[in-house]
Parts: sequence; C-alpha cells; structure tokens
Amino acid sequence: MSLDQTGGFFRSCVGNDAGSSNWEPVGVSILIIGYGNCLRRDDGLGFRLAEALAEPSLPGVEVVACHQLVPELAERLTHVSAVLFMDAIQEQRARVRVRRLILQPVQAGWAHEFGPLAVLALARDVYAATPPAWLMTLPGADFSLGEGFSKLGVESFNRGLDRAKRWLRQQQKLWTQRP
Repeated sequence: MSLDQTGGFFRSCVGNDAGSSNWEPVGVSILIIGYGNCLRRDDGLGFRLAEALAEPSLPGVEVVACHQLVPELAERLTHVSAVLFMDAIQEQRARVRVRRLILQPVQAGWAHEFGPLAVLALARDVYAATPPAWLMTLPGADFSLGEGFSKLGVESFNRGLDRAKRWLRQQQKLWTQRP
C-alpha cells in the first residue's frame, strides 16, 4: 500500500493488503477495483486503468488493481460509500459502458467465476454492507497471450479513463453534498 500527502490509496490484490483483517479506511469513501490478466493483452484493461487512476492519488479514493476478484475484497466494501468495478469484455465496438449493479435479495454463492455480484453478495451476507456499485466494461479485441493492447484496447483505455474520471467526480459531488 502507498499513501501520498493527499490521503489517496493504491493497493494491489497481492500480499498482506488483500487479506488484511485490520484494514482501516482513512478518509476513504469511494473504492475503484480494476481487474484482469495483463498477460492476455486486452484482458488487462481494467487492471491497467486502475493503475492509471491511482497515479494522481485522490483524497477519499482507494484504487485496487487485481488480476481477478477475490472474496477478501468484500470486507473493503464495508468502509465505502460507492464502488466501481472495471473489467474488459470481448466485444468489437469501442463503447465503454458503465451500468449500475443491482444485487437481488437472494443472490449468493459462486462457482468457477467470482464476479462483482459475488463480491457484493458476500459483503452483504457477511458484513451487512451494501454500497451502491457500478460495473465499467471496456471492449477489447485481442485476448491472446502477450502484453500491450490492440487498437480497440487503446481506444477503450482512453475512453475508460475519461469515463472513470467523470464517474468519480459525480460520486464525489454526490457524497460531499449529503448531510
């Protein structure tokens, strides 16, 4: 974990940070989780976007870059006002989408895939935490082994960065206006 003078956080999902049971938020109200496999070209879009968003550390924002979502992330949702998940999808159009995630009353468990809804369900069931959540999908064309993005991946990254910054400003404005 690193902390700069403005109070922003950047963490990865490796080492002690991911499973730390004594994690304490220090002014963190918004969580951004970008995930994907950086060794499968465009699949690393969410991970790399999280890294880019963490560079100019923002007060009250924690950014997590993971290769995959893990159950330990559910505990972090207990300390936040909103969460944005970011992931690549195999799609040929360069339209970055952000949609609100709605957790159904009886949505629990997971099998092979542990996605954003599973993290939210676990946070609800174990910690009684239900922060509002969104999923940003970043279109990609090349998910083969290798590093670097395809042309579509580069477009998605740039559009995703702009869209994530806009979403973040909206959330910060919303949560600072609350009584």
